[in-house]
Amino acid sequence: MRKARYSGEEADDMKRTMVLAASGGRTDSLKELSAGEYERLCRDFEMRLPRSQRFGPDPLRKERSIALHQMQLLGVNTADWSAVDSFCTDKRIAGKRFRFLTEEELRALYVKMLAIKRKRESLPPVSPPVPRFPSGRNLRREGSKALIVDISTGLQSKD
Repeated sequence: MRKARYSGEEADDMKRTMVLAASGGRTDSLKELSAGEYERLCRDFEMRLPRSQRFGPDPLRKERSIALHQMQLLGVNTADWSAVDSFCTDKRIAGKRFRFLTEEELRALYVKMLAIKRKRESLPPVSPPVPRFPSGRNLRREGSKALIVDISTGLQSKD
């Protein structure tokens, strides 16, 4: 794709047109713009540029990156957008798809994910359940022999 380049008279005409639009037709000189008009002109000009050429960092992009990193730490497959959306659409998490979250909602999501991570780290590890016999006895393996413990009496017997 070719980039449009303006030089000489064309560039001056383009500048005049943009300044006239920013000032509401009041002036075509940058020097005569008010601070608010100048800010609006800069914002409008920046929005016409492709995202890669815009000035300054994109705050939404940064918040998304932080949230996606935290999701990875929680075990969400961030390479799969359906998994990311599935995680986010839970009403306890964000209640909407990831791409529709605003900066504030992404910050809130980050805080929720930190709380989930803290809670997971504070819980003791879960041990697998011990198989039970119908009579109320537990079966545990010690080496190659089975150890049977009668829960009601606490007596042990080896099989």
